[in-house]
Amino acid sequence: MNNSDFINDVLDDMNNCTDTCVDIPQTCPPTGGKVVNINWLVENLPGMNYVKNRALNYIFSNGLTAGGKDDDKKLNHWLFEQKNDIGSSNYLVLREAIGYAIVYGECGLRMYNGNLYKYEKGHFGILYQKIDGVQRIEGYFIHEKGDAIEGDIDQQEWQEWNSLEDIYTWFKEKKLILLDPNEFTNLRNETAYLHGMSPLLQDKQRIKLLLSVYERLNYDIEYDGPGRIILHAKSRSDNEEEVSATGQFQNNSGPAIKERFRNAMLEAKRFLRDLKGSSSDQVLLLSDGFEKDITHLPRVTKATEFMTWLESEGTIMAQVLGMSSVLVEVGKWSGNVSMEKVIDDAMVNTIVPLREMYAVQFSQMICNHLKVGKVYFDKYDMKQAEDENVARQKIAGVIRDLALSAKNLQAASETGEKYAEAESNISKLLNEVSEVLRKSLYDENNEIRTL
Repeated sequence: MNNSDFINDVLDDMNNCTDTCVDIPQTCPPTGGKVVNINWLVENLPGMNYVKNRALNYIFSNGLTAGGKDDDKKLNHWLFEQKNDIGSSNYLVLREAIGYAIVYGECGLRMYNGNLYKYEKGHFGILYQKIDGVQRIEGYFIHEKGDAIEGDIDQQEWQEWNSLEDIYTWFKEKKLILLDPNEFTNLRNETAYLHGMSPLLQDKQRIKLLLSVYERLNYDIEYDGPGRIILHAKSRSDNEEEVSATGQFQNNSGPAIKERFRNAMLEAKRFLRDLKGSSSDQVLLLSDGFEKDITHLPRVTKATEFMTWLESEGTIMAQVLGMSSVLVEVGKWSGNVSMEKVIDDAMVNTIVPLREMYAVQFSQMICNHLKVGKVYFDKYDMKQAEDENVARQKIAGVIRDLALSAKNLQAASETGEKYAEAESNISKLLNEVSEVLRKSLYDENNEIRTL
């Protein structure tokens, strides 16, 4: 067997090593269903909880309203002062449910004894039926002990359900609680489906790359490996007389050659294993069965080369969770645009749609309980509009001062003093400033702006 075959066998054996080799980072989530995979990603993705919490802060920044003073008082009492059996206010449960739905794609929300309870993905099921090719939700169900649910139930598959009593009897035997849509709702990030889709399971390539770089970087910091090492076995000519250290002729029979080769393989494995797990101050011994020179192949891809790319991790996580990078204070932007306008644009095009999407899902259930007309997130106050109103207020102050000056000038004229030129200048300036204020009140279509 030649050197090339020897080296290939050693490397193949090392690659197949499982018991003694140093652990290598694994970027693939464990098998066990979508919930297990998402949990693993939540634990490993950097900045994910930060982006989620920022999104929640913006979603709830203007609070919830019922559209009237008395209804708002009733709503706020229920949100902040009432607590469920585990001591959480309805406001916090609602906030946590939306945060969970943002990451996992869905979250169950139950009204029980007048208070809200959160049910995580996999712990509630849907009873539905298909009518004319369209799925219609008939109800929800949970386990009476809060255990995980196996899956949804298609009502049309159960022919023995001839009445509502049969349905409740079947669920009771399975230790399941059947819930009406008025007392349970599923907050989803995609309402076109029975269950939402976690964004962490969609943008797979960038998420995998982000995890790979961090795991490799942590691995490099913890283990300063030598890179790839290739050993060269000594070659001997067929005519060379090999003598052992005892002076006896070496046995060149087939079994003896195979035994020496096996021993060389074991020694090569031992050396490579020791080298892979060695520190920089460790001394390793290599027998004379190998050439003095070894080949060192430096790593082609180094984690440090991705440090610049890692600076975009916040932007990536914001985009994955459907957030504007401006609102989470990451990323870069350029142009002659005021920061207030940038924030307003991000709020209007990111946060307001999120508010509306989740509000329409939980509003009816809360309204039925509180006996109010509608529950929704309060209107966002445009930052740029606030600045424009401040500017209008200053202009109005200038107009007031000019009008007062004109009045004082007129009074002085009646006493015999002449200020015709000054009066003309004040009048002209007053008209110009008034025109500036008038134009600020109308848009490009000459329609009055909303202040």
